[in-house]
Amino acid sequence: MGITGPTGVTGPTGIGITGPTGVTGPTGIGITGPTGVTGPTGIGITGPTGVTGPTGIGITGPTGVTGPTGIGITGPTGATGLGILPVFGTITTDVGIGFSVIVNTNINFTLPGPVSGTTLNPVDNSIIINTTGVYSVSFSIVFVIQAISSSILNLTINDSIQFAIESRIGGGPGVRATSARTDLLSLNQGDVLRVRIREATGDIIYSNASLVVSKVD
Repeated sequence: MGITGPTGVTGPTGIGITGPTGVTGPTGIGITGPTGVTGPTGIGITGPTGVTGPTGIGITGPTGVTGPTGIGITGPTGATGLGILPVFGTITTDVGIGFSVIVNTNINFTLPGPVSGTTLNPVDNSIIINTTGVYSVSFSIVFVIQAISSSILNLTINDSIQFAIESRIGGGPGVRATSARTDLLSLNQGDVLRVRIREATGDIIYSNASLVVSKVD
């Protein structure tokens, strides 16, 4: 026998319709391959934010019930403040004791009276102001005239006669008169107040004298 000759050229495709596709074969056996790497983010600008939607339709719900009061005892009441202490002072003479009127001497005030925030000094017949402010200042003296007489009294501040603050009395024998006045004065800390007999004529006895100061502002 001789050797096989070479394969001949493939003949032309046969004429006729293609037959139907065959049934898909079974899935191949083997593990699933790994997931591929995520691709890069697409290129492009972010679009504009959308318009806010309309508020929902419906009535507002009722307010919730107030919660219970917290638990715990009430704290103690704070201490009372000091407030503003009144400032005043009074000096007087012994009731029923008379003094002769002597020119250019101070009225004798022998008894210290109620006091707060001032200094009373019956030894030199004065009241000392301890706090600067506006004060009501009053003095009153009862005179008994023995003969035709007259007298002028003035308030003094630091021994300086206050000519605008004076009181006058006068009359004949047996006349009993009260010399008194009240003034509002701006006084400074340390001011010393007295009442001076600036002028006097005749024979006069005085008693029941008082000098009163009270801070009003």
